[in-house]
Amino acid sequence: MPLELFKKTLATVEAYRHFLEDQGFDSKNVVSMADFERLPFVTKDNYLRKYQLSQLVPNGKIPPVISSSSGSSGKPYYWPRGDAQEEMGARLHEEIFRDIFKIGKSKTLVIVCFSMGSWVAGTFTLASCRALWSKYNITVATPGIEREDI
Repeated sequence: MPLELFKKTLATVEAYRHFLEDQGFDSKNVVSMADFERLPFVTKDNYLRKYQLSQLVPNGKIPPVISSSSGSSGKPYYWPRGDAQEEMGARLHEEIFRDIFKIGKSKTLVIVCFSMGSWVAGTFTLASCRALWSKYNITVATPGIEREDI
């Protein structure tokens, strides 16, 4: 699967092709997992902040949701998110809710205590819960990060 994702990204994400060229990495040589493991690392500075948003997303199509990181590394970054990311998030949250918290046997209240607004953790968690609430009979509250509100 990683090799398939690499090839798909190479074919659809302009910034990634430029990034590999700038790093002197010949993408044609990636045919095995050992080759994949030698790919150069991307960072906020050498990749995400270097290219325009339209160059960083598949086929230049900007997804419908943009969330912000908290900026704990010094400066917030804005993360685009589309249906595929939210579907994956819902699947992962479902595993956590079902396997760890054993929801599904009775009505469950999920309290999201991440900051909301544009921050990614709160909005992403809420979107994942919304995708699951009818299947698992959950109700979601989003009081934010203030202790008194929680």
